[in-house]
Amino acid sequence: MMRTLVRMIVTIVAAGALLVGVALPAAAHGGAIHLQVVTDGAGGVSVTPTFERDGHPVEELVDPVLTATSASGKKVGPVQLVSSAEGVGVWVTESPVLEEGTWIVTVEVTTPSAATASTEIVVAPLAEPIVGEQVVPVAPDATPPMFPWVLTISALLVVTALVLLALRLRRRATTRAAGELVSR
Repeated sequence: MMRTLVRMIVTIVAAGALLVGVALPAAAHGGAIHLQVVTDGAGGVSVTPTFERDGHPVEELVDPVLTATSASGKKVGPVQLVSSAEGVGVWVTESPVLEEGTWIVTVEVTTPSAATASTEIVVAPLAEPIVGEQVVPVAPDATPPMFPWVLTISALLVVTALVLLALRLRRRATTRAAGELVSR
């Protein structure tokens, strides 16, 4: 009776500790948000929001809005970013929004908590395609070499002949042994 009671108490304490251990990381979420703003180099922008407290990605719905000003004073935005297929917590522009040049990009979110991040982004000009000598493909030999085929077929014929010979000798030996048993 006492053993059963001790086992029940130990089980309850272990289950409680397990629940607290699982709940603590979840409780760490919330609070201030850090926005990491990066470019793909071709005018597209992506944002990864994380909780400042634990660095985990924000998995809740976020509403990032981008505005940008170029070094020459040109303005872009506001542009609503969309959830990316790259993974949970990554938000991107649907298409390139920045032209070539240097930009100060600001991204703001209001949910799950307000946050703003600004960064300088350089959009490089697209590289010119490399035009070189045109390589003319050489036509392969019209007739494949016959030696590998002849060798393969010959080997198969030899193996088949050896198997048939072995089966015939085995049958002859079995028949001879059966005949000797009958004659005795």
